[in-house]
Amino acid sequence: MSSAWTLLFLLIVPGLMGLVLLVSWLETFLTYQLVADDVAVAWETAVSADELEQRVGRIVERVIVKPR
Repeated sequence: MSSAWTLLFLLIVPGLMGLVLLVSWLETFLTYQLVADDVAVAWETAVSADELEQRVGRIVERVIVKPR
């Protein structure tokens, strides 16, 4: 019975660690995609350079300064 628990432990722990790494990578990847989309919208709709700068500043503040 103990060998079954050992095998289960050896399968679950690396699987959970892999899941943590996958979620971390996805969070970073999706954040880059969302920021790129927001900046593209700001680029297309901004009337002036100052407005574009303000919009990009709000995007950066939302993502970097206040992440959650």
